[in-house]
Amino acid sequence: MSRATIWVPYLSTAGGGEAELLATADACRSLGLEVLLAGLDPLSSSGISNILGRELEHDSYLQIRDKGSLYSIAKNSDLFINGEYGGRMFAPDCPSIFICHFIDPKSLKIKSSSGLLANRTLGFLNDGIPIVSSRGKPALISTPSFYTISEQGRLKISNRGGALKLVFNGSLAILGPGQSREFEGAGNLRVIGSPTLSFQVEGLSDIRFMDYRQLQKPTNLFAHSFSSIWANSSFSHHWMAKRWGVEAKLVSPPVETEISTQVLAKKPHQILSVGRFFDPKDGHSKNQLLLVKAFRDLTRKSELPWHLHLVGGVSPEQSRYFEKVKKAASGLNVTIHANAPKELLSGLYDTSTYFWHGSGIGQSMRQPWKFEHFGIAPLEAMAHGVIPIVYFKGGPKEVLDNFPQLQFSSLSMLSKIQLELGSGKLEISTDLVRREAKNYSAEIFNTRALKLIRPLIEPFEE
Repeated sequence: MSRATIWVPYLSTAGGGEAELLATADACRSLGLEVLLAGLDPLSSSGISNILGRELEHDSYLQIRDKGSLYSIAKNSDLFINGEYGGRMFAPDCPSIFICHFIDPKSLKIKSSSGLLANRTLGFLNDGIPIVSSRGKPALISTPSFYTISEQGRLKISNRGGALKLVFNGSLAILGPGQSREFEGAGNLRVIGSPTLSFQVEGLSDIRFMDYRQLQKPTNLFAHSFSSIWANSSFSHHWMAKRWGVEAKLVSPPVETEISTQVLAKKPHQILSVGRFFDPKDGHSKNQLLLVKAFRDLTRKSELPWHLHLVGGVSPEQSRYFEKVKKAASGLNVTIHANAPKELLSGLYDTSTYFWHGSGIGQSMRQPWKFEHFGIAPLEAMAHGVIPIVYFKGGPKEVLDNFPQLQFSSLSMLSKIQLELGSGKLEISTDLVRREAKNYSAEIFNTRALKLIRPLIEPFEE
């Protein structure tokens, strides 16, 4: 049976990215692939099930020591999927997908140029080091290699021996010994084969390629080594194109929208916020410290019995920030749930009336990684009929494009919107909120994922 290896280094964090990778595993299995989950966490299948609230009876989980071990496993797969946030590993020698949750602070802008590929040819050696061919001749290169063809470009690949896999714009073809093939029109071409194989590549007309002067800093070139790249939102898609020079496929993560009919009564003044506790200096923080500040302002302006629940994971590295949040919440009707089990969170979704999401507050778009790239938690809240109030930039803003009255630009505006909702001055239908969440169902995700995965594992005809 063919196998898909999915790199999910920290499955125990049980965040939205991990849930998306497991949904992608389901799509792979429906195409007849055996799935191997590879990660750094020392977890058993039962332990993963307890964390994620789902059984992994069809999955195999393998703990690995380091990424060097991952390469040796991945190269023997029929499909490799990388879902690591902040990772910059190059794709192994097989069809591959990079599910980008968002670019990280270490990403650099990439430049591109145009010219005859025969004069400057860019490829990747197996250790991920880019190479440039000699001038004036078709280049003889070992696999794997990557090329970007411009709209009017043409490229010819001639195989010198063995079997080569060619992935062009997400479709797979096999090139036998002595065979050649031309590619033309805008697209990305990935050439895969044994490290001992070589092939001749010739630019037949104008080709776009990465500027060789950038090769001293190959930080972003890893993204171009994958057969297909997925962006989880238009926000991420925009910044991946701007900073990496890649055209990603838009694949929104799935959300459980079929909620059990056994729903507990809503508490009219209960507010919920969900997300890992970490300091804003470390990335797209959920800004619990600022949300507590806004809640204090809310309670000063209203005598209603407001109650804020903060739910999220806490790592040892973020204990200092977590203690700051606890101290700020002292004396307020705030309940903090650290590393809460899924059952408790589900109950809070059922009983809460409002949801606050604060990633990106006060940040500059010069650091786009400090904004929420998608935002599964607000959608999960919406699926439970909880009314979300979100920051007006980033992924959650896209989700709530039809609800501009639920977007805030400052802490004072957040408390103002909450006061208007609590007093009835602002009315939002929970049925409309639930309906919006259904646009991100598991079924819609699965259909989109299958459409993008199938061409990578099924060779196309000439």
